[in-house]
Amino acid sequence: MNLVNLGNLLILKLNFIHLKIFQESLFRNSLHLILSTFVTSGIGFFFWIIASRLSTATEIGIASTLISSMNLIAILALFGFNISIIRFLPSFPEKNELLNTAFYITLFGTVILSLIFIIGLPLWASKLSILYQNWIFPLLFVFFTELWVITSLLSSIFIAQRTAKLVLFKETVFGLSKIFLLVPLLAVGAMGIFMAWGFGSLIAVGIGIVFFLKFFPGFRLHTAIDWNILRKVSPYSFSNYLSWVFAYLPSLALPIIISGILDPQTTAFFYMAWMIANLLFTIPMQTSQALFAEGSNDEAILGKNVRQALKFIFPLLIIGIGFLIIFGREILTIFGSDYSIEGYLLLQILSISSLPYAVNAIFLSIEKVRKNNRAIILITLVVALITLSGSVILLKNFGLLGVGLAWLVGNSLVAMGIMSVHRQFIQ
Repeated sequence: MNLVNLGNLLILKLNFIHLKIFQESLFRNSLHLILSTFVTSGIGFFFWIIASRLSTATEIGIASTLISSMNLIAILALFGFNISIIRFLPSFPEKNELLNTAFYITLFGTVILSLIFIIGLPLWASKLSILYQNWIFPLLFVFFTELWVITSLLSSIFIAQRTAKLVLFKETVFGLSKIFLLVPLLAVGAMGIFMAWGFGSLIAVGIGIVFFLKFFPGFRLHTAIDWNILRKVSPYSFSNYLSWVFAYLPSLALPIIISGILDPQTTAFFYMAWMIANLLFTIPMQTSQALFAEGSNDEAILGKNVRQALKFIFPLLIIGIGFLIIFGREILTIFGSDYSIEGYLLLQILSISSLPYAVNAIFLSIEKVRKNNRAIILITLVVALITLSGSVILLKNFGLLGVGLAWLVGNSLVAMGIMSVHRQFIQ
């Protein structure tokens, strides 16, 4: 075969892959969601590169702990409605009432949980006493957390409407906005980094609301909760609330734990390594979101979609793991030499953990479609317990290596259990 024929064959093959991806709703929405996170992560790299070059590692650690705390409170305040919207909105007859109930309950819950967190800072996050330095800081923390809840709900609505490209657009606006806001706000130190993040989300929420109102032009937020709707979705919402909290608890609680047991500087090293590894976690995470949306629309082809998702995910992960093992040290050096020295081994372990993490993410989607709430809670709870308890035990003696090992072991044990139960989807 000559080079011309080989080239033509390659072009035909690429065209076939392109057509297959964009004709399959699962692949199309998976790519939009993955690209959305990749874009925000890529922009996030520039954000943190600028911040790390103009701030100390301690300031980076405090800012990243604030952001993680905000994310954790937002997840607690969502009460599982972000998942319920994806599951129920496509076929729900009273869409506006469902959305109003979700927005009202979550926004009210956010205020309560944020205030509890701020008041109890001396007990569980004494290193974040920066919030007490100015009366405006606690108000901004509550406000930014409210925005984070809104943007999470908007993303779920766009996914449920099968318009994941709007998530990409919204997140791109957020990423670019926070970069432009960063430099002028750095004069406030760690709080300035957090404020750039928060005001960036304000701009993104504004854009998201414009698109939201095009889908639901008659929507008006009001304080009346539809209790009938709440009774319909609350069993599913609550179980998914627990699983959602457990799923994100390791990544969001670890910065707080590391700051408390060690120091904010070590938290900065952890945060950058995790941010890079999260690019790999994004592939199964967002594919599973798309798989869940597809399964909610047509459960009959769930098995076919699961096998397609696994074939889509694992080649990408293997390539990504190899890339981070080879070039991870150089990537971390961009943030500073200390980040490379302290975070490279952790990054290697985290990248390898993306394989069992992928198994867990995909099969969680299966159980979500089937509404198997006990399995969902059990899977996420076991991973969270092993990761957090293992990290607390190992952190003092092994540092960040202990955190990485706890995360890897937790995901691997659960993945092995899942594969023994769901063999029919793997074969």
